[in-house]
Amino acid sequence: MNTDEKWRRQFEQLAHTLEDRPRLRSRVMEQIEERCEQQTRVVEPRRPAKLMRRHVVRAAAVSLSLAAVLLAVFILPGFSKSAFAQVQAALRKIQTAVITREFPDQPGVNVRLLVSSRHDLYRMEWNDGAITIQSREGRNLTLNSKEKLAQMTPGAGFGLEGERLAPSDFLDGLQKVKADAVRVLGKKKFGGRELDGFELPPERGMRRRVWVDPDSHLPVREEITPAVAKQPNDDPRVATLRPPRSTVTYEFNVDLTDELFSLDPPVGYVLVDASDFKWPGRELPKLPDDLDAASYVLIPGQGIGLARFGMSKQEVTAVLGKPNELNLIGERSEERKNTEEEIARKAKEENWDNFRVNRERKRVMNQSQSLVRTSEALMYQSLGFHVVVRDDTGLEEIMCWPKSSAFQQFVGATDLGVSMNSSPADVKRVYGEPTEAVESENSQSLYYGKL
Repeated sequence: MNTDEKWRRQFEQLAHTLEDRPRLRSRVMEQIEERCEQQTRVVEPRRPAKLMRRHVVRAAAVSLSLAAVLLAVFILPGFSKSAFAQVQAALRKIQTAVITREFPDQPGVNVRLLVSSRHDLYRMEWNDGAITIQSREGRNLTLNSKEKLAQMTPGAGFGLEGERLAPSDFLDGLQKVKADAVRVLGKKKFGGRELDGFELPPERGMRRRVWVDPDSHLPVREEITPAVAKQPNDDPRVATLRPPRSTVTYEFNVDLTDELFSLDPPVGYVLVDASDFKWPGRELPKLPDDLDAASYVLIPGQGIGLARFGMSKQEVTAVLGKPNELNLIGERSEERKNTEEEIARKAKEENWDNFRVNRERKRVMNQSQSLVRTSEALMYQSLGFHVVVRDDTGLEEIMCWPKSSAFQQFVGATDLGVSMNSSPADVKRVYGEPTEAVESENSQSLYYGKL
């Protein structure tokens, strides 16, 4: 057996021994580096200087080569696999988790997710005091923790393909990642704490980097960014529902009581209808002190006040003032239209219930290209109306509202005096018989095509 083959076998055996022992592996590498430095300083005075230099250089080169072989050939290829396998093993012992997700570009939607292996329910808590508890079947209990109000509403549910992940998926999702596909990022400090980094394969168009505590092997932080950079927000091709970047922090095995995962309103809360439920942090803007109702006259076919159909967003805000809120509006993509038609067909043929329909619609909306930006809604809640301005053709829609949880009552009127206080008879007396009239249990809609 030649010397090189003997050394190679010994290094192979050493690498195998160190594969699942990252701390010992680090110590071995330190010893190798230290020996390399020592050998470069070896002095043998009795040998000729030329021969001595040749020996020293050769010894250093051999040691460095062996260190490089050990690091690059035997240890590093198994590092990501063995190290991330430790993360996955640690996660298998988790019973509860508090997952805080923060969106740098949309801080208003920062949320805490509480997960327990004992309950197949979500609990989501927002900074403004709103809490939502959601079941797999699509029942939502929403709480206003500030005013002790509760409402029960149908939702989209979770757990089916393309839907929101089930709570258990947050506890074992990282275990499903193929360790061989994980890339080691090295160490990085966060708040003075040194963590080990791993880059996971992209998922749903998002790039994920997980930072792990080197002692417990549990994730501490995760950074989620789009795999493809976002286009500018004013580009009409931008999908309005494209997932935003976010940062996730983890706390594991936190004491979470069973009461946190109940669909029954907590003691002291009043269960109300949706119309009476008030969202915390979304208080209705007050009517302006200097409100002049005459400034908001509706003229059919022309506009409201000094705002005229066809005006750009800048022109509308110049005459109506700054809105209380801006909402992006998207037009359904062809893919979404086709899918929704298919959902409607299946729902009719298979007699789906509302929860199933909601789940399927939610699945479609979760697709990154389900909506494409076309316009913006300028919300004047304090004045009781909103307008829609298209990116291409300008102001195209005006909607006036009665008093609600979202709008003050519109105090203006049409140029012929029809207001929110007018009855259907008043409207007909002014505008004549409608093109179409639709009556329901609690309302009547009058349509005037020529107006």
